[in-house]
Amino acid sequence: MLKIKSYPHFFYPLLLLALISGLTSGLLLIPTMLEFKLDTPVDWRLSGSLQVPVLFTHALAGWVLSLLVGALWQTHMRNNWRRARHRLSGTINALTLVLLGATALGLYYAGSSELQVATALLHTGLGILLILTFSVHALFRR
Repeated sequence: MLKIKSYPHFFYPLLLLALISGLTSGLLLIPTMLEFKLDTPVDWRLSGSLQVPVLFTHALAGWVLSLLVGALWQTHMRNNWRRARHRLSGTINALTLVLLGATALGLYYAGSSELQVATALLHTGLGILLILTFSVHALFRR
């Protein structure tokens, strides 16, 4: 298991858990988003009794991820920026996370239905992008 220097031993597994939980719950929510935001009929979506726990899991994963990214900023991001290591993938990850947080707020507070749809699509795309860029960042860390 990867050990990020100066972080507790559980940090990286918790980071992966937050990413995987966010991805899984987000993927489970896509059919519901398609049906309610885009008026697209889907063959399968979460039942009403499962939507709230999955939404809660998704929001909790995002909240934990933002806390962990704040901790990563303190050492990992700043040190590796100074060393000019993985600046491109790190910057893409950081910007994607900021935009995910902004679009998450937009999902709750966007005023018009058109803005809601655009925010939902952007949030979904950014979530998929984060998994791809994080994977590249992690795989090519050395």
